[in-house]
Amino acid sequence: MVARFRTKRQSRIWRKKIKYSCRKKLADSRPRIKGRFVKRLPGEEPQTVARAEAKLAEMARQKEAAKAAEAAASAAAKDKGVAAPTTAAAGVISA
Repeated sequence: MVARFRTKRQSRIWRKKIKYSCRKKLADSRPRIKGRFVKRLPGEEPQTVARAEAKLAEMARQKEAAKAAEAAASAAAKDKGVAAPTTAAAGVISA
């Protein structure tokens, strides 16, 4: 019984085998950052991981700047005793 297990274990193939080439082709075409898949940016397809990282960092900076500007506007409005303008009221749509 143990001998049969050992002979079967010796004949096992431990290397990676790609079963579906179409899945590999799709995975290779998707952009990655540090090995993980990332969403494609609207209107643009990143050609390199570095470009995708830079674009994502830029989007994060813009979002933080918008939050800071909104906080400053609400603080200024609070000092004046006026209701603070919101981004929805200003007609700005954020993604």
